[in-house]
Amino acid sequence: MSGRATSEHATTFHHLMKYWSLSPFISMSDEYENIIIDEAQDINGAFYKVIKNHDDRNLIVIGDAYQQLFKWRGAINSMGLFEKEKYPLTTSYRFGNAIANCSNNILSRHSVPPTHTLVGQNNIKSKVTFYDDDRCLPNLPGAILTRTRSKIITIADEELSLGNKIHIKTEIGLLKFVVKNIVYLANDEVDKVTHPYLAKLPSFRFLESELEDTPEPDVYFGLKLYEKYKSNVIDVIERIEQNNSPIHEATKIISTTHSIKGQEWDSIVIASDYSYILDNENVDLDSELSVLYVAITRAKEAVYIPCKLKKYFD
Repeated sequence: MSGRATSEHATTFHHLMKYWSLSPFISMSDEYENIIIDEAQDINGAFYKVIKNHDDRNLIVIGDAYQQLFKWRGAINSMGLFEKEKYPLTTSYRFGNAIANCSNNILSRHSVPPTHTLVGQNNIKSKVTFYDDDRCLPNLPGAILTRTRSKIITIADEELSLGNKIHIKTEIGLLKFVVKNIVYLANDEVDKVTHPYLAKLPSFRFLESELEDTPEPDVYFGLKLYEKYKSNVIDVIERIEQNNSPIHEATKIISTTHSIKGQEWDSIVIASDYSYILDNENVDLDSELSVLYVAITRAKEAVYIPCKLKKYFD
């Protein structure tokens, strides 16, 4: 708050939101009689407090409790926190009934399944296809959605080798951090390891057993990258970064589901790394079903799902 334009003292949006939430005397102008809260299943506590400080207005709360993706970073599902009459919106205008039925099957496995079923459009022809995990991904324009950042690199490398123009959406810096630390560990440079998960290991040979005991998806698939590319792994990541086409020029978008919330494509391919997390005995199943539900409902016409995940759709 010093006013100095440095990262050390800069005031961010989150600081301002927190300050606003603690200052009920700061309110929006009375000319705003209606306040619409969208994506209400994924708001932070400070924003919720700001809205509650305006409960003299007409509040319209919109969201889907089953699309909550950011609980892991403190987001709250505020759908049930406002004392409002509920109007379920059960019809999707994005896709047909095949994708709607697929979504209903996923959500039926939730610990608190929805009381209303999702309905698609009869005039939209949509399809759901289960593909062999051991073969190449279906080759068609659209989006490939992964569960982990590391899997993006494996897929991007394969797509570039096929001559496809790609656009990746991920935090490359974080991915490099994970992979570099795995390389340090593999090269016995343990003094350089700063990743919290990896820093506790005395040597590289303990990594696989640690992943079996305490799964960590990004480290697991980072290890798979290292096993595939060895010391060239950072070069591969940087080559993909250099060949990352603008989104409007790309034929394929490769992204984690968390990075494409609210977007849609004609075709969606679900990557195979979802099964690693869903099949873990300690999985937060409700949260992971939500991620998968969000992923398949990005499609308008076609969804391609790994056969390993078929049991979650039966």
